[in-house]
Amino acid sequence: MHTIARFASVLFAWLLLCAAAGPAAARPAAPPPYVPREPRIALVIGNADYADAIKLANPAKDAALIGATLERLGFEVILVTNAAQKPMQRAIVRFGDRLAEAGPNAVGLFYYAGHGLQLDGQNFLVPTDADISREVDVEINGVSADLILKQMAYGGSRVNIVILDACRNNPLARDFRSVAPSQGFAEIRTKPKGTFISYSTAPGEVAVDGDGDHSPFAEAVAASMQLPGLDLAEVFQRVREQVLAATDDRQTPWDSSSLVKSFYFIPPAGERAKDDLIAAAEPAQAEPPVLRLAEAGAAPAFVTQTRSLFAKPGSRLRAEPSKDAAILAKLPANAELHAVARSKDGAWWQVATRAGAIAYVHAEAVSDFRAARPLPAPRMPVAAAQQAAQPAAGKRAGTGIGLVDNALNWLEAASGAGQNQQNPVRASR
Repeated sequence: MHTIARFASVLFAWLLLCAAAGPAAARPAAPPPYVPREPRIALVIGNADYADAIKLANPAKDAALIGATLERLGFEVILVTNAAQKPMQRAIVRFGDRLAEAGPNAVGLFYYAGHGLQLDGQNFLVPTDADISREVDVEINGVSADLILKQMAYGGSRVNIVILDACRNNPLARDFRSVAPSQGFAEIRTKPKGTFISYSTAPGEVAVDGDGDHSPFAEAVAASMQLPGLDLAEVFQRVREQVLAATDDRQTPWDSSSLVKSFYFIPPAGERAKDDLIAAAEPAQAEPPVLRLAEAGAAPAFVTQTRSLFAKPGSRLRAEPSKDAAILAKLPANAELHAVARSKDGAWWQVATRAGAIAYVHAEAVSDFRAARPLPAPRMPVAAAQQAAQPAAGKRAGTGIGLVDNALNWLEAASGAGQNQQNPVRASR
């Protein structure tokens, strides 16, 4: 009898442990640290499965690490591992197409881990099926790094980031007459405006593949990108410090830039608040009050969609998703709007202003792209113009966002006197 009781006690304890382990295994992944305002597209390639003599341990795992990190930072990631030449080239062209579709406000990022080499100052990425024994084989069987830059230029993105984690203990060039065995990539001197290029090591040097699960450079990049408030140059300064420490000063990451404005993977807290993007993963902020009203049948149903839109001439910002709703402002042509949701029928966009207010614009009144030519200046409602002659501190009165915020501030002030009580503007935090 005691044996049966003891067995029952052990079985009960085991069941309790299983029950405790169940929810932990099903626990959702950590929320992203930042939901960006602009479209972000990344192509991540990791080639490790080469022929035995040049096989590498870490690039495919490094690519998975960088890809997962970029997804948490709001990037749409195209991940390619152990790719032959044609799949690599097709992925790069697809990357350029996605950047073009995303529009001029997009951010493009390319990361490559694997073998790479230079020939007469031109850099080549090495596919896993490359058969390179002579210099002439490089151009035939390699993938030129210039193809990435050309596709980024074709996409017309605002910011382009190229991260080359290559030149790892490379034996490919041992028989080349014009390239010394230790030489890695050459510095890319011609690059489109708005481009930042990072090399895992200084030009002409080789990088360390690493003894652990990842290369020292990939680990440093993944960690540093997630530090809030660092612009791109500061991120890679941290990368340089960490790699030098991890390799006993044997490997010095290098970078060059033609950026004209700062870029942040995670902006400073003040900038995130200004763009209405703090804690975007919390349910109360991902589903503002207007969505609950929509579910009750008072308005169209909306689905969360974040993107930048640009106003067409004569566009109107309204208090509700209806052409009969109160007009908050007539938007300037090309005014940039931050869309947070779209109605399921596609007719309306819900937009958030920098002041944190929610309003609506008809889908036919906006575009994904800025108009190519200058367009006429906008007009605000007379009452709004009278009440908002002096813009609030920190707002850009001459731009679309400044005018929209002024109109909304006027509307909120007027509502205290009994105006527009049926359609109040709701704050989104």
